[in-house]
Amino acid sequence: MNRLIRSVQINGVEFNTNRDPQFYRRSVNEPFSIQLFLTGTGRADATLEIAGEGEDAKSVELPGRVAWEARFESAGTRVGRVTVTCGEQSEHRDLRFDVEAHAWVG
Repeated sequence: MNRLIRSVQINGVEFNTNRDPQFYRRSVNEPFSIQLFLTGTGRADATLEIAGEGEDAKSVELPGRVAWEARFESAGTRVGRVTVTCGEQSEHRDLRFDVEAHAWVG
């Protein structure tokens, strides 16, 4: 079985759970840019779910790219999940969104 999700980018940086989280942090009301790069053939449904914030679903022709933008009005950490489904095949990735109260100075 082939993978559907080739890569995930947050704020233009490929998401890696072992990378310093500072690469992905944003301040309150500053947008997070989330992009999925997908492989395969056919039509797929992609969903971004963020705990306590709701979900957004999109449909895309494979291979392709799907993008979302998310903003948060308060500081804290949120957990999100992107899920891609194409026919019988499904794949997901868990994401972490760190929101700071104000921009870091220094």
